[in-house]
Amino acid sequence: MQLRTIRNFRYTGDLWAIVDVWAQENRFVLQEPTDETRIYYRSPLLLAPIMVEIDRNGTDITLMAWVRNLKSNAAFYIAHLFPNEVELRSGGFWASAPRAYGRKWVNKLLLQLEQPPIQ
Repeated sequence: MQLRTIRNFRYTGDLWAIVDVWAQENRFVLQEPTDETRIYYRSPLLLAPIMVEIDRNGTDITLMAWVRNLKSNAAFYIAHLFPNEVELRSGGFWASAPRAYGRKWVNKLLLQLEQPPIQ
């Protein structure tokens, strides 16, 4: 199983302006900003966090999205059975609810960047 859903594409517009608006509208929190990389997360109530990392090298963009495990949270007693990371694509047993929410949110961003949705 791939750990992260990865999209590579070219984008010539104002990437960070679009991403910042998307993050605010969808309640993603900016974690580690640099000029070339931004990492966002959203922790839905009672679900594992959705992570989105966007790397920009000129017009070359890499978008990575995944569900992060909550192994450090004692309330999730079966977390040790869960992989550290799970991709957002559909299919498979692990983290089906957070993956579905993650796809919905990340697909909104991909649509704005004129990219195909995550299936």
